[in-house]
Amino acid sequence: MDALRYASSLLAVTGGKLLLVSAYDVPTVSRGSTSKLRKHIEKDLEANAARWRSEIAYLPQVPEFELFIREEGTLDLILRAIEHFDADLVVMGTKGSSGLEEVVIGSVAAAVIEHAPIPVLAVPAGATFNGFERVTFACDLSDDSLASGIRLHEWMKPFEGQLEVLHVCESDPEKAEMRLRKFQDDLNEAGFQNVEGAVRVNDDIREGIIDYLEEVKPVMLAMVTRKRSLFGKLFDSSLTKKVAMHLQLPLLAIHA
Repeated sequence: MDALRYASSLLAVTGGKLLLVSAYDVPTVSRGSTSKLRKHIEKDLEANAARWRSEIAYLPQVPEFELFIREEGTLDLILRAIEHFDADLVVMGTKGSSGLEEVVIGSVAAAVIEHAPIPVLAVPAGATFNGFERVTFACDLSDDSLASGIRLHEWMKPFEGQLEVLHVCESDPEKAEMRLRKFQDDLNEAGFQNVEGAVRVNDDIREGIIDYLEEVKPVMLAMVTRKRSLFGKLFDSSLTKKVAMHLQLPLLAIHA
């Protein structure tokens, strides 16, 4: 419900339609038992859908919406819905994880962030939308980060928010400051005005980002997510997924 309220508040500013996507699974037991179980699950889904329609009717900004409920894997259904409806943004609620759980268990939101071809906004429990007065864009200052920053600029235009670019480096902060100034100049040439920037030195990039967020307290974090090799996926999560699991503020993941 927190993610739904957040999404409806966004649409109140930007306009557009809300698609509520929900996947369900029916365990296979025996032919007769599976059929009965499916009917029971579908009956519960109908009741839940009615409850959601009622909840949406009481939202401060009631969006145009459609329910898309299918018996399918969650990730597969979300990806299919994105393509079928030509969606612009995925908004998901997330409870997060910690420690070894982030490697062993993962999360649906993290999987969608990794595989969705469009930006994904992960909304933690309890988050409320109050505009985008201050948004932190954490990036490595590469060319594809610049392209993602320009996309972020277009996305933020209706909200008239302030963007600050954060770069966390392991060493040589003077060189990083020079690269950051060049990055800011490139964003200004692309249409950004008064882009703020910050460099932080930390051997652990994730820790550096989270420490900075605790210091400045922006309303949202934006990051670039990239495809990784199969070998890398076997042993670790992407930085974006790791940060998402430890955040208490919305994260917008933008594909490079």
